[in-house]
Amino acid sequence: MKNLFLVSIVCALILIGYLFVTDSHKTPVKHSFTPTILLSIDGFSNDYLQRFKPKNILMLAEGGVKAKSLTPVFPSKTFPNHISIVTGNYPATHGVIHNSFYNRALDKNYKLGLGKEDPNWLRSRTLWSIAEQNEIKTALYFWPESEINTTEYKPTYVKPYKHNTPNEQRFNQIVEWLKMPVNERPSLVLGYFSTIDSAGHDYGTNSQELKKAIDELDYLLGQFISNLKHNLDYEVNIVLVSDHGMTNISPKTILYNHLFEGMEDVRVVDGQTQLFIYLPEVDKTKEATLVSTIKSRLTPSEKASVNVYDFVNYPKHWHFNTRSSVMPNVVLEVLPPYVFGKPREKGNATHGYNPKLTSELDAIFIANGPSFKKGLIIEPFENIYVFPMMLSLLGLELPKNNDAHKNILLPIFEENSLKFN
Repeated sequence: MKNLFLVSIVCALILIGYLFVTDSHKTPVKHSFTPTILLSIDGFSNDYLQRFKPKNILMLAEGGVKAKSLTPVFPSKTFPNHISIVTGNYPATHGVIHNSFYNRALDKNYKLGLGKEDPNWLRSRTLWSIAEQNEIKTALYFWPESEINTTEYKPTYVKPYKHNTPNEQRFNQIVEWLKMPVNERPSLVLGYFSTIDSAGHDYGTNSQELKKAIDELDYLLGQFISNLKHNLDYEVNIVLVSDHGMTNISPKTILYNHLFEGMEDVRVVDGQTQLFIYLPEVDKTKEATLVSTIKSRLTPSEKASVNVYDFVNYPKHWHFNTRSSVMPNVVLEVLPPYVFGKPREKGNATHGYNPKLTSELDAIFIANGPSFKKGLIIEPFENIYVFPMMLSLLGLELPKNNDAHKNILLPIFEENSLKFN
């Protein structure tokens, strides 16, 4: 009996030890980096900084790092660019190649936020999923495809998208997240704001309505910065970006139904600034023939405003050179200030064009906080390079085979700011 009792004691101690080791293994890793907030102002053109002079945004820029401009990926639409920012990949790689496109494998047209129903629309790992995999808590207050339906590495905190949610509410929630106890609060926060994009679309880039939208968001940003200082006993980094700029458009539109009459096997997806044309399969001969037919049907005025490309002739800077279930066989590109679609009563403004066509499509990049140098102005760069910069701030490595192959923004960091436990 005595020996049996001793064996029981030993077994109990071994079990306790095992549970202790197991529990300690589950304990979140403690990270020593400065928490970072990535904010996106949809549709904020780089030239708005000088035209409208938003004082709080300019204050962030003057006290930190400002790029002369941030270059959107092609096409300069909201979803492709937001996802490129958080994956470091061009649209052809991450899969969301436009706000509207077709997926042959899923036999469905993409619409905004469809990843919430099917994660197969997105083919690249996001910044928040990589952070969560490394036991870094994240919080997202709206970001395109932030509600993507995956089974692992979801954000710790995420707000389902509601377009009319006041900007003040969004800012206040970010502060509340960062006021949480240290073991609960996120170390990476993403926020998204669309009111400036909406004002640009509805009223144009020279409107008082746009100026009012910029002034209101800038005022709330100033309040937000003040609230952070008064409510937190630690410093944070703020990275402020936009996905694209905005350019005024003509009320005259390019009608296109006549270009595809009699083509029963052709699927046309209207993206306003591009038409994506899909054939049932890859066929270089049919693609070239289709381009020739379309060009022959263009009127002289349409020829001056529309470029037509088959896959083998897509411009290199589009980075559309990968055959996939979402890649169109032919692309029609309209030149500003025109758009495809139905007749319009007025022009207003839009985006989506090739960003190389006009500087009005340039976006912004501003970084401010203890991890960044002060008063530094850097050369323009593509927005895919925001991703490796954010990973460096989190002490994480860049995934292999990423389009943003390295962190080109290391020179913007303060010396010794990237030391991690």
